[in-house]
Amino acid sequence: MRAFSFSLLVLTGSCSLLLSGSEPTEDASPPEIDGAPNPSCSCTSQAPYCGSDGTCYAECVDLPPTEQGLVCRADTPARPLCERRGCVECVAHEDCLEEGEVCDVIAGTCRGFSNLFVVDRNKAGTACTFSDPCATIEAAVDVVRLLQNGTAATIAVFPGVYVNEVIGMSGLDIRMLAHGAALEGESRIEIRNDGKLVVEGFRFNASPPMALAEPLSCATGAELTLKEVTIENSDLRAANVETCVKLTIERSVVRDNASGLRVFDTEIDISNSLFAENNGLGATPAAVTFLSMVTGRFVLNTVSGNASAVDGNANGVRCVGTLGTFAGNAVGDTVDSSCPFTNSVVTGGIGDGVIPEDPMLDANHRPMAQSPGNNQSSIESLVGSGDRDLGLVPRNSPPDMGAYEF
Repeated sequence: MRAFSFSLLVLTGSCSLLLSGSEPTEDASPPEIDGAPNPSCSCTSQAPYCGSDGTCYAECVDLPPTEQGLVCRADTPARPLCERRGCVECVAHEDCLEEGEVCDVIAGTCRGFSNLFVVDRNKAGTACTFSDPCATIEAAVDVVRLLQNGTAATIAVFPGVYVNEVIGMSGLDIRMLAHGAALEGESRIEIRNDGKLVVEGFRFNASPPMALAEPLSCATGAELTLKEVTIENSDLRAANVETCVKLTIERSVVRDNASGLRVFDTEIDISNSLFAENNGLGATPAAVTFLSMVTGRFVLNTVSGNASAVDGNANGVRCVGTLGTFAGNAVGDTVDSSCPFTNSVVTGGIGDGVIPEDPMLDANHRPMAQSPGNNQSSIESLVGSGDRDLGLVPRNSPPDMGAYEF
């Protein structure tokens, strides 16, 4: 939920206190002085916060009381931004003005990375550096291939739509920072042969629908991590994972694909994610399929609104040879009786601590006031806030079952 007032913020960076005064709601407008927003000023790293009169202050909380709550920004790019609720972190690469630094959105900080390469669809460089950004992700991956085998690299993808990118990675170790970027058309990423890929923030949108392959695939000893990723509109599966070392998914959405996620013989750690409105594909269940020696955790997820599979199999979660912790979930679709669900609300489900009732989710797959899984999860969030919409949650103890808090 987002419509609530704050009385405390736990923040990183140089500011850690809520600015004094009233507690504004999230949609409140920042106050103004003489009808004009806070002006910019030139400040040093020792005193980077700009007052309305051009005075520089060391901390957000050092602003005069009459100015507390104004929108201001540190001129020093590595410092957090300051706004009406106190301090917030960087949210885009553009917030980091110092050359060599990009925004680690999940951490909320501007930072530099070793072996950092830059992609900007509005540029046409070949070196994939800040001064010479590449226009495509494929070009940046090609540059990474020139590094010594196994060398870790980071690719910062600036916001924009990247179309028909076919990215194959074999034996590479890459982290992509891509909040605000989208892969569309026939774009896909394939990782295999002991490679490691961490994808943060991408939106995979198969428009027009994909017909060649899944947007994401992992095979043959590789490791794939998805954080705050959305996969939608594929006319095949959203992702296919076979014989990988590990699949990690955090705070992500798999929605409105012909079929959802298929995992075979791979360790999983899937949490705080939504699998919804997938349409079903032949004999494959619509949302999540775990086959043959899948172990690990499937916790605090929501599975809802997926179409029925044509062969009568479970349309929510299907399990064959699956072991692990399946707790704190909210599932409004059918599941296999062999799925090891515990302490979850599952329509018609069985298992230790399973509530076999309709989870009572709204049209956006969030729990309603009468949802039986509210305040019933035995497992705390594994990834910080614990809520797919990234609010300050869980606000209750114990938290709600599923990816969202009421």
